[in-house]
Amino acid sequence: MYYTVQSLPRSTTRTTEYIIIAPDARVFYRVVFKDTQTLAGQFVRFDAYRLPRSAAFGVYEFKAILTLGRESRIERWRFVVVRNPTGTALLRDEIGH
Repeated sequence: MYYTVQSLPRSTTRTTEYIIIAPDARVFYRVVFKDTQTLAGQFVRFDAYRLPRSAAFGVYEFKAILTLGRESRIERWRFVVVRNPTGTALLRDEIGH
């Protein structure tokens, strides 16, 4: 998640949460990072994760939640795991990229 802090009068708690929701609506993956935000500026927070080959085919949702102090922002992306003609899994986002 990329984000910009325009001003920060004092240090504040930062929580970044990443969630992957499976086609059957269960939480497939969830990780939470807590830290202190001390500076204004542009930042990126990420977690490298690879879906296992055993992941069910279907539409998944990736949700990123950034909380600074008492202010939160939520972003969601949908992607699909499909089977190609050779039988191996491919990842595609909802708009075909």
